[in-house]
Amino acid sequence: MASFVLPHTLHGGDPHKVIGVHGRFAGRSAFGPIVPDLDRDAFQYALVDLRGYGAAKGRPGVYATAEGAVDVLAPADRLGWERFSVIGHSMGGRTGSASGGTAAG
Repeated sequence: MASFVLPHTLHGGDPHKVIGVHGRFAGRSAFGPIVPDLDRDAFQYALVDLRGYGAAKGRPGVYATAEGAVDVLAPADRLGWERFSVIGHSMGGRTGSASGGTAAG
């Protein structure tokens, strides 16, 4: 499974990094209602679109948890995040847990 950098939006700054993974039948826009309430001084959030959703809707893949878990690591690597937390809803929680929450490399 080849990873690619998931479409994502960044909110906030340092020091704690967080990747937000949406649930089934959603996209990163599902986080829209809580974005105004995010603590942007203590955290930086990367809210992603998994393959098959949002801006990654047409991206080919097997659309499995394992593939999503690999994909979740790519934005962290691209952003230079060595340590980060993962939050997720429903399918996003499962995908995030499978990623291990530690950037590869």
